[in-house]
Amino acid sequence: MQERERGIPVEPVYEMEEACDAPRAMDRLEQPQMEKQTKQEILREYEVAFSFLNSGCTIRIGCKHIAFTTIKEAMTAFNEYVNDPETAREKWFKKFNEE
Repeated sequence: MQERERGIPVEPVYEMEEACDAPRAMDRLEQPQMEKQTKQEILREYEVAFSFLNSGCTIRIGCKHIAFTTIKEAMTAFNEYVNDPETAREKWFKKFNEE
């Protein structure tokens, strides 16, 4: 922890991703999992919200917003996530880390 000249502690500055409720993607990939999560446990891990726009929509999973040009694309991606959340999560973490 940093200290000012008078010895008063300074609060650490957190990056945006650290302040988010969701665990960071790299933390999840670096930490060995003790036991495999069930599909239901994975789905309960993040809050999901849809925002329908004039053209397409966005899906928010945890603190990540994913934009889709059509509602059909969004529903396909969401159904993939619900049917196999572990694989879909890995796919999206990989995409987020590429950018």
